[in-house]
Amino acid sequence: MPLSQLDAIFFVEEPPEIELRDGLFRLSTSVGGYRFERVMLPSTFARAVWRAEQALALFRNGKNVVELKAKVPPEELVASH
Repeated sequence: MPLSQLDAIFFVEEPPEIELRDGLFRLSTSVGGYRFERVMLPSTFARAVWRAEQALALFRNGKNVVELKAKVPPEELVASH
């Protein structure tokens, strides 16, 4: 039977290894003896870093749940850094 959808959540204690090779960013994580690698364009990597920075800023402002799929209004980020 073909696998049509796979949802997985991994708790990791170390940040991923990041490598830029052949114009692509490669993020590698080991979980339970398995290696997972995500490969993305620099523009995609930049957006991921941007979203992570915004989520961290909101966390530092006391937010417990942060889900970023689009730009966060600037007023929510005031004094967050």
